[in-house]
Amino acid sequence: MLLSASDDRTVRLWRLNGDLITTLTGHSGGVRSISVSPTGDLMATGSRDGTFKLWSATGKLLTTQRVSHEQVRWVCFSTIDTTSPQENPLLLATTAEDGMLTLWQIDSFDDQLLDRLVKRGCTWVKDYLKTNPHVSESDRALCTVAAPAKKYSADLLGKKK
Repeated sequence: MLLSASDDRTVRLWRLNGDLITTLTGHSGGVRSISVSPTGDLMATGSRDGTFKLWSATGKLLTTQRVSHEQVRWVCFSTIDTTSPQENPLLLATTAEDGMLTLWQIDSFDDQLLDRLVKRGCTWVKDYLKTNPHVSESDRALCTVAAPAKKYSADLLGKKK
Protein backbone atom coordinates (compact mmCIF):
# COMPACT_ATOMS: atom_id res chain seq x y z
CA MET A 1 0.00 0.00 0.00
CA LEU A 2 1.12 3.53 -0.77
CA LEU A 3 -0.06 6.69 1.02
CA SER A 4 -0.17 10.23 -0.34
CA ALA A 5 -0.85 13.52 1.44
CA SER A 6 -2.26 16.55 -0.30
CA ASP A 7 -2.96 20.24 0.05
CA ASP A 8 -6.58 19.42 -0.83
CA ARG A 9 -6.90 18.25 2.84
CA THR A 10 -6.99 14.55 1.98
CA VAL A 11 -4.89 11.43 2.36
CA ARG A 12 -5.20 8.74 -0.26
CA LEU A 13 -4.41 5.06 0.12
CA TRP A 14 -3.32 3.36 -3.09
CA ARG A 15 -2.56 -0.16 -4.22
CA LEU A 16 0.91 -0.53 -5.69
CA ASN A 17 -0.66 -1.01 -9.13
CA GLY A 18 -2.07 2.55 -8.91
CA ASP A 19 -5.67 1.73 -7.96
CA LEU A 20 -7.16 4.03 -5.34
CA ILE A 21 -8.27 2.15 -2.23
CA THR A 22 -9.82 5.00 -0.27
CA THR A 23 -9.58 8.71 0.50
CA LEU A 24 -9.34 9.92 4.08
CA THR A 25 -10.96 13.27 4.79
CA GLY A 26 -11.38 15.42 7.87
CA HIS A 27 -8.50 17.88 8.02
CA SER A 28 -9.43 21.52 7.48
CA GLY A 29 -5.99 22.35 6.11
CA GLY A 30 -3.57 20.69 3.72
CA VAL A 31 -1.99 17.46 4.95
CA ARG A 32 1.78 17.84 5.31
CA SER A 33 2.93 14.57 6.82
CA ILE A 34 1.97 10.90 7.15
CA SER A 35 3.48 8.19 9.33
CA VAL A 36 2.62 4.51 9.71
CA SER A 37 3.18 2.75 13.04
CA PRO A 38 5.89 0.06 13.18
CA THR A 39 3.19 -2.63 13.41
CA GLY A 40 1.28 -1.17 10.46
CA ASP A 41 -2.03 -0.95 12.31
CA LEU A 42 -2.12 2.84 12.79
CA MET A 43 -1.52 5.88 10.60
CA ALA A 44 -1.00 9.45 11.73
CA THR A 45 -1.48 12.55 9.59
CA GLY A 46 -0.32 16.08 10.36
CA SER A 47 -1.97 19.13 8.84
CA ARG A 48 -1.74 22.86 8.26
CA ASP A 49 -4.84 23.08 10.51
CA GLY A 50 -2.63 22.48 13.59
CA THR A 51 -3.91 18.96 14.31
CA PHE A 52 -2.83 15.40 13.89
CA LYS A 53 -5.28 12.62 13.23
CA LEU A 54 -4.83 9.00 14.16
CA TRP A 55 -6.39 6.45 11.79
CA SER A 56 -6.77 2.68 11.79
CA ALA A 57 -5.10 0.78 8.95
CA THR A 58 -8.54 0.53 7.32
CA GLY A 59 -8.95 4.32 7.33
CA LYS A 60 -11.26 4.72 10.32
CA LEU A 61 -10.65 8.00 12.15
CA LEU A 62 -9.71 7.22 15.75
CA THR A 63 -8.88 10.63 17.19
CA THR A 64 -7.98 14.21 16.37
CA GLN A 65 -5.60 16.13 18.61
CA ARG A 66 -4.64 19.80 18.46
CA VAL A 67 -0.87 20.14 18.46
CA SER A 68 -0.48 23.85 17.94
CA HIS A 69 -2.14 26.97 16.62
CA GLU A 70 0.47 26.71 13.88
CA GLN A 71 0.59 24.02 11.22
CA VAL A 72 1.92 20.55 11.96
CA ARG A 73 5.06 19.95 9.96
CA TRP A 74 5.88 16.32 10.79
CA VAL A 75 4.37 13.27 12.45
CA CYS A 76 6.52 10.22 13.10
CA PHE A 77 5.91 6.98 15.00
CA SER A 78 8.65 5.43 17.07
CA THR A 79 9.18 3.04 19.92
CA ILE A 80 11.60 3.08 22.80
CA ASP A 81 13.86 0.05 22.63
CA THR A 82 13.72 -1.81 25.91
CA THR A 83 14.38 -5.40 26.80
CA SER A 84 10.73 -5.99 27.65
CA PRO A 85 8.00 -5.73 24.98
CA GLN A 86 5.56 -4.66 27.71
CA GLU A 87 7.78 -1.65 28.40
CA ASN A 88 8.11 -0.68 24.74
CA PRO A 89 5.56 2.12 24.37
CA LEU A 90 4.45 3.38 20.98
CA LEU A 91 5.28 7.06 20.61
CA LEU A 92 4.15 9.66 18.11
CA ALA A 93 6.39 12.67 17.66
CA THR A 94 4.84 15.83 16.22
CA THR A 95 6.56 19.03 15.25
CA ALA A 96 4.79 22.29 14.59
CA GLU A 97 5.68 25.37 12.58
CA ASP A 98 6.37 27.21 15.86
CA GLY A 99 9.22 24.76 16.62
CA MET A 100 7.32 22.79 19.28
CA LEU A 101 8.24 19.10 19.46
CA THR A 102 5.68 16.99 21.29
CA LEU A 103 5.89 13.29 22.15
CA TRP A 104 2.57 11.50 22.50
CA GLN A 105 2.49 8.10 24.15
CA ILE A 106 -0.05 5.95 22.38
CA ASP A 107 -0.62 3.29 25.04
CA SER A 108 -3.29 1.21 23.36
CA PHE A 109 -6.39 2.14 21.51
CA ASP A 110 -9.68 0.66 22.61
CA ASP A 111 -12.55 2.06 20.55
CA GLN A 112 -15.10 0.50 22.91
CA LEU A 113 -13.63 2.03 26.08
CA LEU A 114 -15.89 5.08 26.17
CA ASP A 115 -19.01 2.98 25.68
CA ARG A 116 -18.00 0.68 28.54
CA LEU A 117 -17.18 3.59 30.85
CA VAL A 118 -20.51 5.32 30.13
CA LYS A 119 -22.39 2.07 30.71
CA ARG A 120 -20.54 1.44 33.98
CA GLY A 121 -21.15 5.01 35.15
CA CYS A 122 -24.84 4.83 34.30
CA THR A 123 -25.18 1.53 36.15
CA TRP A 124 -23.61 3.20 39.16
CA VAL A 125 -25.83 6.35 39.17
CA LYS A 126 -29.13 5.08 37.73
CA ASP A 127 -30.91 4.72 41.11
CA TYR A 128 -29.64 8.13 42.22
CA LEU A 129 -30.92 9.76 39.03
CA LYS A 130 -34.25 7.98 39.36
CA THR A 131 -34.96 8.65 43.05
CA ASN A 132 -33.23 11.88 44.09
CA PRO A 133 -35.85 14.66 44.32
CA HIS A 134 -33.26 17.34 43.48
CA VAL A 135 -32.37 15.89 40.07
CA SER A 136 -34.00 17.68 37.12
CA GLU A 137 -36.19 15.73 34.71
CA SER A 138 -33.69 16.20 31.89
CA ASP A 139 -30.87 14.81 34.08
CA ARG A 140 -33.02 11.80 35.02
CA ALA A 141 -32.90 10.77 31.34
CA LEU A 142 -29.11 11.02 31.02
CA CYS A 143 -28.61 7.26 31.08
CA THR A 144 -31.69 6.25 29.13
CA VAL A 145 -30.21 7.43 25.82
CA ALA A 146 -27.06 5.84 24.47
CA ALA A 147 -24.10 8.21 24.54
CA PRO A 148 -22.86 9.16 21.05
CA ALA A 149 -19.44 7.53 21.29
CA LYS A 150 -18.32 8.86 17.91
CA LYS A 151 -18.78 12.42 19.12
CA TYR A 152 -16.25 11.78 21.86
CA SER A 153 -13.82 9.61 19.92
CA ALA A 154 -11.19 12.35 20.28
CA ASP A 155 -10.62 11.19 23.85
CA LEU A 156 -6.83 11.35 24.28
CA LEU A 157 -5.24 8.05 23.37
CA GLY A 158 -2.02 8.71 25.17
CA LYS A 159 -0.54 11.26 27.42
CA LYS A 160 0.99 14.47 26.14
CA LYS A 161 4.41 14.56 27.71
